[in-house]
Amino acid sequence: MTKSRLFEDVAKALRDRIESGVLKPGDRLPAERKLAESLGVSRTSVREALRALELTGEVETRTGVAGGTFVRQISLPHAVSVFQTLCRRTGQILTDVIEVRLILETKTAYFAAQRRTDAHLSEIYQAIETMKADLKAGGIGIEGDHAFHLAVAQASENEFLQGLAQLVEDMIEKTRLHTLSIPGIPDESVADHSTIADAIRDRDGPLAESMMRTHLLKAYSLSKTKGADDPNE
Repeated sequence: MTKSRLFEDVAKALRDRIESGVLKPGDRLPAERKLAESLGVSRTSVREALRALELTGEVETRTGVAGGTFVRQISLPHAVSVFQTLCRRTGQILTDVIEVRLILETKTAYFAAQRRTDAHLSEIYQAIETMKADLKAGGIGIEGDHAFHLAVAQASENEFLQGLAQLVEDMIEKTRLHTLSIPGIPDESVADHSTIADAIRDRDGPLAESMMRTHLLKAYSLSKTKGADDPNE
């Protein structure tokens, strides 16, 4: 344990136990005194570490006779909440998320082209129409943009990719607001979406993948401009 910010070392030690499976979801952590003794730190450091882990949702405190501090069961909504907290702390994560999108969503578009149904295609084109209608009304198309990427994920017929898409979509609200607020970008985004949708319609996986990559590379470039990466903007 280091002397500076000792509670962070304690939190890391506990997190390592959770990630390695020594402590499992639902397990009750030892009392503060026992944790302090086993880690060779003060109870104050343990208390601060537990508070930090509770803030990130990794543990929870329960009151009553059967109370104590327990390891939380991680769920998708919880994961979204944790990542949103991180995004508020550092703008770099916003760019990192788009890099993840470049990996995931390009292949998602490929699978969507291979597996889509007529119902999936209808949802994809409806999202584009929603975006167009919002632009015509003076908006920037956020709702339609969001719906388009989720609809493509649904068309992939891969539940894990769908879950990841939902996770990512809930994290990039700030980036989307920034990019779609730039003059000309919403119209360009609609054009990109239409090209991707047509490739999915034609079951052209390689083209859908390539067009999605081109689309996301634009977002990646824009995320690095002043505003998207600055958590204080």
